[in-house]
Amino acid sequence: MRILKLKQIITQNCVQKMWILVLTLIIYGAAKEPVNIIFDTDFGPDCDDAGALAILHRFADLGEARILAMAISTSNPNGPAAIDAVNTYYGRPDIPIGTMEGSWKPDSPYTSTLADTNRYPSDIGHRDNVPTAVEVYRKALEAAPDSSVTFVVVGFMYNINPLINSEPDSISPLTGLELIKKKVKHYVGMDGFYPSGPGYNWIRSYELPKEFLEKWPTETLHSGQEIGEEIRTGGVLSGNDSIVNVNPVAMAYKIYQGAGRDRPSYDLTAVYLAVRGLGDSLWTRSEEGCNSANLNGENTWVPGDCGHYYIIRNADESVVEDTLDALMMQKPVPDSLKPDFNEVWPPLGISNKSELSYQAPKAVRQGRGFSLSLYLNNDAPVVTKIYTTGGSLVQTIDSGMQQKGMLHVTWAGTDSYGKIVKPGIYFIAFHLPDGIHMAKVSKLR
Repeated sequence: MRILKLKQIITQNCVQKMWILVLTLIIYGAAKEPVNIIFDTDFGPDCDDAGALAILHRFADLGEARILAMAISTSNPNGPAAIDAVNTYYGRPDIPIGTMEGSWKPDSPYTSTLADTNRYPSDIGHRDNVPTAVEVYRKALEAAPDSSVTFVVVGFMYNINPLINSEPDSISPLTGLELIKKKVKHYVGMDGFYPSGPGYNWIRSYELPKEFLEKWPTETLHSGQEIGEEIRTGGVLSGNDSIVNVNPVAMAYKIYQGAGRDRPSYDLTAVYLAVRGLGDSLWTRSEEGCNSANLNGENTWVPGDCGHYYIIRNADESVVEDTLDALMMQKPVPDSLKPDFNEVWPPLGISNKSELSYQAPKAVRQGRGFSLSLYLNNDAPVVTKIYTTGGSLVQTIDSGMQQKGMLHVTWAGTDSYGKIVKPGIYFIAFHLPDGIHMAKVSKLR
């Protein structure tokens, strides 16, 4: 890594303090990659699957996740179309969707409404038009880089076990178990009850959890039913009619739970953990252990060396609830602002000189944030992005088409959903059609 630094001292008489701005040209040899996600859901019997899918899309909008594929672990005829309606709402209508083989159709009060194309656009139709989950998953795994995929399972096991037991085919010469060993890095499941007890998703999968735990080849992380039960979310989303009328996730919560009423966050916790892990201290992980299940799907976890872990809540319930609700409440990001996963960040060889702007950007401390400016030699569309030093996207500010002259942008020191970010170093990137101009700022409060 090479960093060329140009330091500029700016005095602000109004606050009688000296701030140091470091304008930085950055060339990184490696970038933080988004998490490759395969999402398996029983979408329908509860509305929390819809909430989990909303959070997953939000992480994709933030550049933290790349959604490879998903499938439904029931035979609900409207389930795939309901999922596609959510994907379409978030601007990702082409995510591959599969369905379970066989028949297991628990009641769902909301999937028929979400699948109604007169309400919410989608183009899948009946589940008979959808390939099997095994086919979709084998294709996604075969195409993925080795040891790069995180499997998130928030439903029954009717897709996972058939994948494990699948044979070589025209998609891949590997068996399902061999594909998993080669391609999957992490497994996160919302399943049992920890350390021991009956969890709905597994007792409704009967003997399958036992086989899964005996065969799955990677470490597993389990968010138990007891975790989601005590964290209530979704009411702030479903209680707003203007949101419900356009947002299929809000409609799912309204139909299932009632307008403005919270619901346990079973599946949301698993998606959150799959993408963000334990870095923000909302949860801690148990010691390593061995998880087993009987033929009725009841699990028992004991200390051991099997690579099985479960989650223990670390933060107050209200902190977790606010975090999840804030993610669900965000509107979809326009296609023009969605992360380009083919672009390495920070971009290699970037320069603070281009045909559109020969000057380095400037930043002046303003309250908790910064007033940013950049001179444009010609009219140009400008998108400003704020990143952490680790490369995670904090916020995107779309300035649209700007006229020649001085561009002024204000960053309030907040993230994408309005929360004040922690003090530290942040990179500000002005994205122009012919280059990226970078500034490095130190946020002190």
